[in-house]
Amino acid sequence: QRSRYDNFYMFSTDNRMVMFGPARDDKLMYYREGAPPTFDFQKEEMTQITRPAANPARVMRCTKLRKLLSDPTGKALTTACMTPIDIDGVHIGAWGTTITLDSYLMQAVGESVQGGENMIVSSDGELIAAPGMGKGGIVSPRELAAQQKKRGTGKLVAAIREHGGKSGVFQYGDRVIAFGHLKEPDWYFVMSMPSAEIVRQRAGALEIVAQ
Repeated sequence: QRSRYDNFYMFSTDNRMVMFGPARDDKLMYYREGAPPTFDFQKEEMTQITRPAANPARVMRCTKLRKLLSDPTGKALTTACMTPIDIDGVHIGAWGTTITLDSYLMQAVGESVQGGENMIVSSDGELIAAPGMGKGGIVSPRELAAQQKKRGTGKLVAAIREHGGKSGVFQYGDRVIAFGHLKEPDWYFVMSMPSAEIVRQRAGALEIVAQ
């Protein structure tokens, strides 16, 4: 999987970590030399989503966009997908990868139909990926807030939940929304298209059939 991900890591419940990222430009120097002696990731979302109380099914879960631990300034946001590690029923840690917005999964939002837009949102309304979002595969907190406001992702996810189901299509203002639930990360893949565009395409198809 190294063609898709540039890092893998395992961390334990007592704050030990093993990382693999031989092709990374940063050479993992923050973790090798820069991290302070008090470095602790037990309160991070990537840790919390792997604990039995939060993840009783013991499956992979992904965080929302969060700051990179190796960037204390918090200027860059990425998502981490982690799988719990249990031995004899005891939770000892987790393993996974940090994913930037230029990963193969995030590239899917750029392949929309004419007039439409794709995006990935979390189950509580936070934007994960959208066309033109991020620079060099990384998005800043300021840009994330602006993009969420622009697209109204909180209200959109509320409408998806009200519609119900693991997938579906419904009218949303002057647009048609198609969605599918991505079970393990607990995200939604959303396709949005202007209603007028769908009517125009339908009319064109009917004309072709009539001919």
